Amino acid sequence: MAPWLAPHVRDVAVAVIFALSYFVFAAGRLPGTQIRRSAMAVIGAAMIFLLGALPARAAIAAVDFPTLVLLFAMMIIAAALHRAGFFDWIVAIIVARVKPGQLLPAVIFTAGILSAFLVNDVVCLVLAPLVLQIAKAMRRDPVAYLLALATASNIGGLATITGNPQDMLIASVSGIGYRAYLFHLAPVAIAGLFVDWAFLQWLERPIGLEPAPASAGGAGAPRAAGVMAGTDHSAPAAPAGASAVSAAASAFAPDHGADRAAPAPAAVPHSAPPENPFPALAPDHQITRRLPRHFDRGMLPALVIVALVLTGFLLGIPPAVAAISGAALLLISRRHDAGELYRQVDWSLLLLFIGLFLIIAGAEQAHLLGWLAGWAESPLLGHAALFTGFVALLSNLVSNVPAVMLLRAPVAHVLHSNREWLLLAAASTLGGNLTITGSIANFIVVEGARPAANIGFWRYLRVGAPIAIATLALAVVMLHFGL
Repeated sequence: MAPWLAPHVRDVAVAVIFALSYFVFAAGRLPGTQIRRSAMAVIGAAMIFLLGALPARAAIAAVDFPTLVLLFAMMIIAAALHRAGFFDWIVAIIVARVKPGQLLPAVIFTAGILSAFLVNDVVCLVLAPLVLQIAKAMRRDPVAYLLALATASNIGGLATITGNPQDMLIASVSGIGYRAYLFHLAPVAIAGLFVDWAFLQWLERPIGLEPAPASAGGAGAPRAAGVMAGTDHSAPAAPAGASAVSAAASAFAPDHGADRAAPAPAAVPHSAPPENPFPALAPDHQITRRLPRHFDRGMLPALVIVALVLTGFLLGIPPAVAAISGAALLLISRRHDAGELYRQVDWSLLLLFIGLFLIIAGAEQAHLLGWLAGWAESPLLGHAALFTGFVALLSNLVSNVPAVMLLRAPVAHVLHSNREWLLLAAASTLGGNLTITGSIANFIVVEGARPAANIGFWRYLRVGAPIAIATLALAVVMLHFGL
């Protein structure tokens, strides 16, 4: 506490902390430091307490525990599916049955459907290395497919409450049930995935890579070319019975999420590339024989529990209760090591949420958000297109999770219908495709793929902007006009 500070001095200090925190949320890192989003959220919350701007009772009341519990539980469920080999099985089906020319829609609809029922950030974390591996196995430039993964996961995540973190928060604040959310937003998401496919096919025109020269060692096995030019990282041998793509996913996991470190300089020796989790891929037949060709009964218990959780959602059980019950069953199962599941939880995202709750509560205590309340009561809110555009732009300035956090209190007093809340969800989620900064899922894919596939700001914007604008217009028409 800081009893020595005059109230007006404390309010100024809180304003500085609030502004600095949202600057870091927008920029990704505090210049000249290693302080990233989650770290800034923790530092900002600590400073709010140090200044005495937020009493303990108010801090506890500010945290939306159902949202945190639901997010944590869905991460545990996704981790259990990953450990059981579910995602490897999906990839095996794609490798075995999808032709190179069909890979783009396969990635889009796989990512979209999985993101609808699991958290899209987790889906991107698991699928990013697999998509990169498959694209190289099929001799395709992986950039288009990584863009497909990022954009489709955002679009598909709109379909349900559990699709992404901001949807969880909006559902908690608005009280909209799982079935109502699914009924109204699943059609928008499905139509949006087709829009995504059309734009990516038109703008990216996925192409094959040039045949690579045979290696000096002899057999003439193809090597990664194009985006992997200049590297010579041969794929490590996988243990017997292990999946090659699972090894890549495991290597990707430690540095994921909102706080993934920037790529290492190019001068790092090739013998120890710290920021390239995707080694050059072996020939296609080598990847397929390491993947599960048939359904593994070991996946069955995890899939049964997931089915029970989804049934609970549809029956109207509070999502946090249904999800944490399923997560508890997975944690006590002998088939799953709890420690392994905990290691796959994105703790940085949970810390980001907690810190944001406290920073915004401190700003409200200091009466800093009155302008937002005034905006919320303005005629702007009555115009669906203008409201959608404002939310989408704010989501790209500070990322969609912090944007929804900031808006939830002011708009809670003036959004009186489910349709308006659903429009807020659509604007923040679909608007997240506009730029790399619009969604944490975008960061996971773009930063995680470097340096194997470099997707810069403008390269992403060229594809993301038309997809975001088209799907936002689609959402406004379908939701506001009841189509």
